[in-house]
Amino acid sequence: MHKKKYFDYDDMILDAIKGIKENNALKYDLQNRYQYILVDEFQDTNGAQMRLLDLIATADDDNVPNIMAVGDDDQAIYKFQGAELSNILHFKDLYKQAEIIPITKNYRSVPAILDVSSHIIKQAKTRLVDQVSGLNKKITSEIKCPESCETKSKSFPTDLHEYYWIGNKIKQLIKDGHSPREIAVISRVHKDLEELALILNNLKIPMSYERSNNVLKEPHIYQLIQISRFICSLCRKNIDEADELLPEILSYSFWDIDRNVIWDISVNAERSGRKRLRWLDIMKNHEDKKIKELYDFFIGLASTSLHETLEHVLDEIIGAQDDLTPDDENEEDNIKTNKDSKKFISPFKQYYFERNKISDNSVKYIRFLSGLRTFIQALRDYKKDQTLSIEHLVEFVDLHESNNIRIVDRSPYINSYDAVNLLSAHKAKGLEFETVFVLNCQEDVWRGKGRGSSLPPPVNLPITPAGDTEDDQLRLFYVTITRAKYNLYMLSYEQKSTGNESSLLSFLVTAETNDSSNISSALTIEKNSDKLKDSEKSAEILGSVWQSIHKPPLIHDENAVIKKLLENYRLSVTHLNNFLDVANGGPQNYFEHNILRFPQSQSLSGSFGTAVHSTMEFIYGYLKNNNKLPGKDLVLDKFDEELSFERLNKKDFKDYSKKGRKAIGLFYDKKIDNFDKSHISELNFRDHGVVIGNVHLTGKIDKIVPIKKDEFSVHDFKTGKPKREWGKGELYDKMLLHKYRRQLVFYKILIENSKNFEDKYKVNTGVLEFVEPDKNEIIDLVATIEEDEVERTLALIKIVYGKIMDLDFPDTSEYKQDLNGMIKFEDDLLEGKI
Repeated sequence: MHKKKYFDYDDMILDAIKGIKENNALKYDLQNRYQYILVDEFQDTNGAQMRLLDLIATADDDNVPNIMAVGDDDQAIYKFQGAELSNILHFKDLYKQAEIIPITKNYRSVPAILDVSSHIIKQAKTRLVDQVSGLNKKITSEIKCPESCETKSKSFPTDLHEYYWIGNKIKQLIKDGHSPREIAVISRVHKDLEELALILNNLKIPMSYERSNNVLKEPHIYQLIQISRFICSLCRKNIDEADELLPEILSYSFWDIDRNVIWDISVNAERSGRKRLRWLDIMKNHEDKKIKELYDFFIGLASTSLHETLEHVLDEIIGAQDDLTPDDENEEDNIKTNKDSKKFISPFKQYYFERNKISDNSVKYIRFLSGLRTFIQALRDYKKDQTLSIEHLVEFVDLHESNNIRIVDRSPYINSYDAVNLLSAHKAKGLEFETVFVLNCQEDVWRGKGRGSSLPPPVNLPITPAGDTEDDQLRLFYVTITRAKYNLYMLSYEQKSTGNESSLLSFLVTAETNDSSNISSALTIEKNSDKLKDSEKSAEILGSVWQSIHKPPLIHDENAVIKKLLENYRLSVTHLNNFLDVANGGPQNYFEHNILRFPQSQSLSGSFGTAVHSTMEFIYGYLKNNNKLPGKDLVLDKFDEELSFERLNKKDFKDYSKKGRKAIGLFYDKKIDNFDKSHISELNFRDHGVVIGNVHLTGKIDKIVPIKKDEFSVHDFKTGKPKREWGKGELYDKMLLHKYRRQLVFYKILIENSKNFEDKYKVNTGVLEFVEPDKNEIIDLVATIEEDEVERTLALIKIVYGKIMDLDFPDTSEYKQDLNGMIKFEDDLLEGKI
């Protein structure tokens, strides 16, 4: 008997690729394991399913399992991904004996909404019912209509009247007990949603709007780009080009330069006789101290950028030169360095991302931070086989701008969990809501040309973007209105606020005027009245809406915005240690680096540690796959390869390669007999369901060694100076060992509470394996984990997790920045004093 298996879209693609790579192993897989394949939204594909079906079709007919495809041609709105009616027809051609079973019972929408949607979709010229003889797609509702159901087409004098009505209607619905999350406003274009979002914000309506931005157009990103262009001009010694950029750059508000000073530089540049002085020359000898500091800063940046990597130069431009807080177990702790307190630090980060900025306007703060992260991540993904310089940033931006390619950031525009949903029509696919407002049902909106893609599809793929035909546009509108369960409002206006007239969407006009459709029994139609247009109420509406649109958004719940970042949060030991580490900023530093995740380059020690961990993972992977250990030369070459992925500059790569090859070579020689196939390497606990009370935990353990039938020992590879005894050494060593020991205790808690191990294993010992030698000796530091350590760590886990979820990040500046201060902070947490 075959086993049932339900695939989703991604599984289909992955298995199709697997089948091709493994000589049609997929066919064997299907023949022996699966009876049915249910393809959700069959028509919404990029052709991978069809290629999969072609594979199956070549198998012996007697051995092929039953195949079932599920789809709705009326909802085929992803034509640009290969979602076409022909897919379903092709399936029928492949399997001529296949029976088409129409699903005609609807358990989402009330009868009135189904009647309206049916009248509208009947206008489509290419439907499955017209091409398959005897097919009946008449859908009937299986739910009863609540008392307050409405299906309405409503017209307004202007778009601003429409937005005002929507805002007040939603406010009334919420007041009457409707959940905001069951309300959606769906639009064809994002621009209309952005305008409505400002009005809903002004009415203090909680909303969730995921907007797509081009981060290259964000003001703070643009400023970084212009400064980078300026630095590149200096490096190329193109002083004239650099001089043209300086007036704009000096005007950026984060420098806090008095306008009179900038004016003075400009005047001096123009008044210097026949030969015009350059701005840089004037800055060099200017009497204003800040201007002279900026001159030195720019010249120093230009010099640094000649040999330093892009991310390190960006750190200096941004002013993000503090020690990076580790974010996972593979990143080693950084030794704090004594910074030059006299060195000029760029005020960019302080200006845009100072802690109190998030209280002033949390949505703007999160949006700016998300934009910066997106921009830097896009740079990290650019030419991954090369070490990037500041010149590459300019090249990257020019490439995107010249080809009109956006760098998209999907930022949360949200101020509550229980929030009204603002969605584009495509984004709404597959969702449902009790109440749906369809925004701006205008001919030029829903039947106008969509943005489309800036890159055409491959020439050998005969597809066209959705929206090319009237049927494509009609299906998109049909999908939109069928998201509604009880209430549907299709809203339009006669005149834009700019004064231009706009006509009602022809899909609605046709449905309303077609007598045979009898749509009037299902749809309430409210036309605009001249009385409303000329009334004092109309003037009041326009004035109120105008004020909403032309003032910055006011977010009334700062914490709810940040809570969005904590959805599905799991606490790791690295995060726990960072929160408790008062010597490095404690909770405040944790909040910035691990919750907000301010982007900056990884430290050299962090990059070195990452490469070492990856090399150890390679050794165990090779051992398990080949039943033997790799040769030493292969291991060392693998280390260099992993180090190259860190994209260090040439000097740092050379230094750390030499250091790493020497350390790993000796480690491998000394420990070659300690590697065993029974060891569990690089085990990630993210999906192990480790929950203690209401606390969700995660982590990644370098090595788990079976000791007895029911006992494990946990091991962690460490770089840096080896430690021979617990609690010994310099001040920094003691703090580090305190965190390392808690790490081993945390790993014990992970294993013993993992659903995958089902309480079968205990952990009583932990080992730190130092990869770097101490006088040619490899050190293992063993810890016997005591029960009181476990109890203390468990208590701290619960308290810290609770404070994180409550967004409680106490100030720890009064604690000593040493081990005593760290322990005092822990004690105060345990005693409830904080």
